[in-house]
Amino acid sequence: MRKLNSAMERFALQHPNFGVPNLMLYIVIGNVIAFFLLRMTSGLAIQFLYFDWGLVLRGQIWRLLTFVFVPESTQPFNLILSLYFMYFIGSMLEREWGTPKFNLYYLSGVVLTLITGVASHYAFGYGVLMGTYYVGMSMFLAFAALYPDARLMLLYIIPVKAKWLALADVALFAVDIIAALLQGDWLRALLPVIDLLLV
Repeated sequence: MRKLNSAMERFALQHPNFGVPNLMLYIVIGNVIAFFLLRMTSGLAIQFLYFDWGLVLRGQIWRLLTFVFVPESTQPFNLILSLYFMYFIGSMLEREWGTPKFNLYYLSGVVLTLITGVASHYAFGYGVLMGTYYVGMSMFLAFAALYPDARLMLLYIIPVKAKWLALADVALFAVDIIAALLQGDWLRALLPVIDLLLV
């Protein structure tokens, strides 16, 4: 992964105007719009948003993008917390790395997730993706690697250093992988592993 990181660094230096400034703001807005669509249609809109390679092959190419905006939660309070946290982490990474590198990082996560979904479609007969949860989790690990001593408020009360939350993050990855393997859900087992490659 060092070679990939070096290539990203070189590309970012050679193309300083590449990418969408404040990318996470647009991701958050897309999640909010998708949330309201889901609420207005009693969840039926999800049928048109999630990624399914079989449906993409039938011409529904918008799914290559819209799955990114499928919200992690349908509960308003949980969604607000997750989107705020995602925006905060993304903005910090973009400020540290610059717009080109951050955009490449996020795009790499999305593309790796899509490749995993396509591979799963052919290998296991299914490859449905709902959102980019593990891309967000890997973003937090990258943030914790840059700012290990940053204090974050757990439950808005308990100050915890980012490095300790990162360890909990890795533990969640491990639990998700083991649970998915026990259930024979190979796609759900692969996604955390693939997105860990970004860190």
